[in-house]
Amino acid sequence: MKFKVLVLTMYCGESEFKKCCLEVKKQKNVIIKHKIVKNKEELDAHQVLFDYWNKNRSKYDYLVKLDADTILASDYIIYKICKIFKKNKNLTGLQVGLKDYYTNCLIAGLACYSSKISFKIPEDKLFCDRVEEIGGELNYKPNDLLELYPAGYHCKNPSNFQSFHFGFRRYRKNQMEIIRKLKDAFLEYKDDPRRFALVGVLAAAKEVNITNTSYNNLNFKELFRKYEKKIKNLDISDEELLVWRQSRNKLRLENIINFFRKN
Repeated sequence: MKFKVLVLTMYCGESEFKKCCLEVKKQKNVIIKHKIVKNKEELDAHQVLFDYWNKNRSKYDYLVKLDADTILASDYIIYKICKIFKKNKNLTGLQVGLKDYYTNCLIAGLACYSSKISFKIPEDKLFCDRVEEIGGELNYKPNDLLELYPAGYHCKNPSNFQSFHFGFRRYRKNQMEIIRKLKDAFLEYKDDPRRFALVGVLAAAKEVNITNTSYNNLNFKELFRKYEKKIKNLDISDEELLVWRQSRNKLRLENIINFFRKN
């Protein structure tokens, strides 16, 4: 009997979306329902998706949360994930590593769950993807499943706006190790997507009044156009992006993060 899998995806203009959906359709040895929520703000989209799972999880064996900017690496990857769950009855959640374009490294991007799990509906605007699991037991992390790496490719062909959004969010979430790897990759390749990601980091530090970073937020789109113009006019140099350092005041940074989580 084939595994029944619900794949949940949020879409808001990501350039990899068509390829993302195509690879889902190509998955072998599984029965998949691909539910897509389009053009909602990030918190709203997460609330819709997790609420749908909570109400319908009895119809499925497993859940795969697949971002619209992620392309699965093989036709059998979801089947392989299901088999890992099947082998361990106590396993209720796992994350499989993706190959990330921006950092050129492994990232924890493909989250999967058994139908034992339900979720507390998120309210945190900044960390709405980090939800509280109800009924969880054993969880595997990407380093536990290196035989499946890469399960997919994150942001394989991103737009400049996507890249700006990526960098902006990494800073707001205080993910400084990712920013460091992003800088290292940009130093090696000097490509536009990583350049715009670093511009997003810079903008996040300077534009403290921007609280809504959803793709479809008009103020955030206007902010991108402002910094896109700066790049075209050479008002921001590559050297500035590489030598810039975040605030060393940890308390101030924590206060900024808490502010954006609540507003």
